[in-house]
Amino acid sequence: MKVTKLARIIMILLLLAMSNNTRLVGATDEQSKVKVALDSFFAAAGKHDWDNVGGLLTEDFEMFTDEVTILNKSEYIKVMKQESLRVGQMQLKDLRIEVSEQGQMAWCRYRGFFHMYEGPQSSLVETAETVVFRNENSGWKLVQAHASIKQRPWREGPHADSLLFHAGSNDERHASDGGAP
Repeated sequence: MKVTKLARIIMILLLLAMSNNTRLVGATDEQSKVKVALDSFFAAAGKHDWDNVGGLLTEDFEMFTDEVTILNKSEYIKVMKQESLRVGQMQLKDLRIEVSEQGQMAWCRYRGFFHMYEGPQSSLVETAETVVFRNENSGWKLVQAHASIKQRPWREGPHADSLLFHAGSNDERHASDGGAP
């Protein structure tokens, strides 16, 4: 299976966007449980623990991109194991988590801003992402993900992209601290 570079970037961003530093104000108990699932997913991905990541995905998991790339669970894990992208900084905005009245499905949406590196190349990646969780016997699991991205070379100087990442932001991570919040 051939996966475009853009699709691979989107998959990495999905993993990295699950920041355990994003707060939910006034969250219900179920929304908080979904947030814990997001955090667990991020923690496993940050450690490149792909077996644990796979355990947090439903058997019928699918990843969609605007380029009409669709990956199932095994394809997704296979691509992630091959990835060499690094994230220098990231910031999430507008995280929203909703849970169905029956408590069996949850969906999250957020916008992400990422300073990405691949070798000597550096770029700014903006995303709009939606993920869907299903409440299974073992807890909330990721069943579906979609990401739209916009990418361009990183800018320095008076209009530097680094201005997007404000020091002290609750949603910011740096490569210098291992990408941990």
